[in-house]
Amino acid sequence: MYILGISAFDHDSAAALVRDGEIVAAAQEERFSRKKNDSSFPERAIGFCLEYANIKIDDIDSIAFYESSSSEIKRRFPDKKVNFVKHNFSHAASAFFPSPFDKAAVIVLDGEGDGISQSTFLVDNIQQENPPTPFKKGGLLIEHPFPHSIGYLYSAFTEFLGFRVGFGEYKVMGLAPYGKPKFVDLIFNNLVKLEEDGNFTLEMEYFDFSGKDLLTTEKFHNLFKKMPRKPDSELTQFDADIAKSIQSATEKIILKIANNAHKITGCENLCLAGGVALNCVANGKLLRKSKFKNIWIQPAAGDAGGAIGAALYVWHEVLNNERKTNGITDKMNGALIGPAFSDDYIKNFINEKEIIAERFDDETLSKEIAKLIDEQKIIGLFNGRMEFGPRALGNRSIIADARSSKMQMILNEKIKCRESFRPFAPACLLDRAGDYFDSAISSPYMLFVTHIKKDLRIPQQIESDKFEQQVRQVRSSLPAITHVDYSARVQTVDSETNPFFYKIIKEFEKRTGCGMIINTSFNFRDEPIVCTPEDAYRCFHRTGIDYLVLGNYLINHEKV
Repeated sequence: MYILGISAFDHDSAAALVRDGEIVAAAQEERFSRKKNDSSFPERAIGFCLEYANIKIDDIDSIAFYESSSSEIKRRFPDKKVNFVKHNFSHAASAFFPSPFDKAAVIVLDGEGDGISQSTFLVDNIQQENPPTPFKKGGLLIEHPFPHSIGYLYSAFTEFLGFRVGFGEYKVMGLAPYGKPKFVDLIFNNLVKLEEDGNFTLEMEYFDFSGKDLLTTEKFHNLFKKMPRKPDSELTQFDADIAKSIQSATEKIILKIANNAHKITGCENLCLAGGVALNCVANGKLLRKSKFKNIWIQPAAGDAGGAIGAALYVWHEVLNNERKTNGITDKMNGALIGPAFSDDYIKNFINEKEIIAERFDDETLSKEIAKLIDEQKIIGLFNGRMEFGPRALGNRSIIADARSSKMQMILNEKIKCRESFRPFAPACLLDRAGDYFDSAISSPYMLFVTHIKKDLRIPQQIESDKFEQQVRQVRSSLPAITHVDYSARVQTVDSETNPFFYKIIKEFEKRTGCGMIINTSFNFRDEPIVCTPEDAYRCFHRTGIDYLVLGNYLINHEKV
């Protein structure tokens, strides 16, 4: 049985195909349209899913949409059974059903969907009834209504700091460690009323979520004695302090919500989804400070993941199919569930463009890439199936040497063309994580921030309120991935999930003794991650990337 899950018409449109309860394929429409956060009907993403499974739309048994209604979906599929799934249920299903847990508290942290901004569920695989229905055993415990939304609160500050809503939240998170939480009390005394159980309300005279104008009102600006920052104007210490304050306030709210979920469910396992669950700094704090023993987060936690959640909800809840898990492995296949391109396709592309390229087998290529990274070269890595979700995890990545004191500045200025303060993530061999970070963290989807071990840190020599001076300081023996507060957003890599990427890092370790490299998404500023060989070559050609890997082919920029 085939179920096609769809998210569309708000942001992050996507399609996902589930066959007999297993995720076969999924992709965001933006990767095909090349329009960041594309909200249109995911026609090309659907086409990919069908093509990958070698089926036609007539072979689809059911359509699952990630919200409770859509006349447009009905219009497009007049002859199909369409199941509409509540937005927060789609998110919750995307978090629990692919997780390795039999039982979990599930928290959805969202902007808004179907009038709900945050939800808490208890989902249990242990059945008291036949047929099995996990969501109905335990089920929904809390629904928090819009407009009282953590997502919109964070977005309001994103806009106030001069960043684009829906695009700039990561920038706020990256800017925050440069500041001090000077305004946290101001936030909780004026903007947010927070209770011990995590229930919260926003004082709406400070906000405008109508979509007609700014998200913040004149009263908000008067409170902070400042108008919103103009985009691309110089950042100040005030901006950094604002970023730190809203990040700290958000972490406090989320931690209270999580601890209340632990209290009312008695579960040791937590699943997270919703756009706010992509705040990896808050996730790291949950890992360290919440009462949960285990945490699993949907890698496509935003609305794109709702396509997977809606399809799995229909399979398990509507059609009453049993869920099985081994308690260890998740069902997301490393999030490597997007398009792949054959060796013949890549070869033909190279020949048509008359590109000078050298072909290697996997073993030789991984050694060559490791050597080039050691020589301080920057590599565009295009190999295997594209990642689903906002993180590049080794198949559509730009990789480089984490030991370099200059690489963060080079990548930000010459490759990504983005703000200099933004950090880069380490891709680390799973069995070496304990050598570099405070805990032997498992983070295959780059969704947790942790801290560099103290014996690797270098005390900062210069106290400065100038971002450029702070950015350029060497803070550890792995300076290119060490943020100003000694933190890092870690990706752990194992040999089963992504054998080729693992092989590259392992070869780099053999050469240098260092079991990690930089991993950042393969894209230019404000563009989606590359999808096709054509996209990859275009990005490679217009930037300072030194070498491009297309499948098993290696291309030197100097010979292009």
